[in-house]
Amino acid sequence: MPSEYRLGLASLAAAVIAALALVSPASATPPGVLADQSAQLIQEAASTPVVRPDRTSEGFSISDGRSRLTIPARADNPIVFNWPGQPEFSVRLPSDDPRAAAALATDGTIAYIEGDSTVSLAVQGVSGGARVQTIIEDESASSTYSYEFDLPPGGELIAHPDGSVFVVDDDATILAQIDAPWARDADGQALETAYEIDGDVLTQVVEIDDSITYPVVADPLIRRWYGYQFVMSNLQVQRVQSALNAGAGVAGVAAALAAAGVITSPGAVPSGIAAAVLAFGAAGLGVCNWNGKGVTLNTTWAGGAWCWPRG
Repeated sequence: MPSEYRLGLASLAAAVIAALALVSPASATPPGVLADQSAQLIQEAASTPVVRPDRTSEGFSISDGRSRLTIPARADNPIVFNWPGQPEFSVRLPSDDPRAAAALATDGTIAYIEGDSTVSLAVQGVSGGARVQTIIEDESASSTYSYEFDLPPGGELIAHPDGSVFVVDDDATILAQIDAPWARDADGQALETAYEIDGDVLTQVVEIDDSITYPVVADPLIRRWYGYQFVMSNLQVQRVQSALNAGAGVAGVAAALAAAGVITSPGAVPSGIAAAVLAFGAAGLGVCNWNGKGVTLNTTWAGGAWCWPRG
């Protein structure tokens, strides 16, 4: 997520909390109006478009005819991700008020209205996934937010060195990416934050100290992962390493992947993917293949590459 957007959203959240603080618990302000107040400020501060959901018996959904994202009508139900060719998974929201009811803003933002007429949790459908906005209103609020995943059998959460997390199935195929966490206070100060994984539970921990100005905004983004995965045996790793050590270029790497049986033909992957493997290098493959059982090599459209050993 662009840093300027994050900063804008943090500033926005401060304005949202300030505006909602003027509404007393006894106010007759309709939930939709509260949601629109938040959404209007979000629209002014954010450049990333919100995908407007459709209303359903379950709450809300976003569908392009193949994939479907279901967002609950109450905070005690999960967001369900269903993408073509992949097993379904879901994640529960970190709400202090599990019965908080969703209100749909005009722009498609889904705000969860708590019993005291405040909004500390909102969900937005975005291209390829969903963004969950949590707001730490003051020092009495929690600084940890846990997301419980319901994964396919054998699925797990895998941490990436850059702080992001991958949702994978039992074959280590990536189902989704959770962007690296971030948190900012009302002054735009970036706070230390990280994910902790305990089985199927992902917890965002925000470091709070006396220097911050409330509210604090944290914004995990769960989205479909786009890239290539190569599952390579030990022998296939060695063959590709030999080509890399011999000075193969992009075309040579693609040919080596095909010769090793990793892909069907040299033209089966874009040149940028072969370039990512080239940049990763023979030494990188060797480190991943420390147990001699092969690797799962992941490459993104942007050209990044990383791997993990096969068990």
